[in-house]
Amino acid sequence: MRGSHESHGGFGGCCCGGGHVHDEKVEEGAKDPVCGMEVDKKTKYRAEYNGKTYYFCSQACMSTFQKDPGRYVK
Repeated sequence: MRGSHESHGGFGGCCCGGGHVHDEKVEEGAKDPVCGMEVDKKTKYRAEYNGKTYYFCSQACMSTFQKDPGRYVK
């Protein structure tokens, strides 16, 4: 999925401050649980929660998730 990203505001520039291009090609994709963007599983932004790895488009989304992971995991 290309260019899919719901704005959650407050980060300036790109909505999450990740410094990435939303139309870039994603290989080995995963969905960022915070903003919904498709991200590459090779990203350095990842966190473990309840035995599962979650991938993020930016440090901002990863930090938001880590503060309250239960909010983003169903």
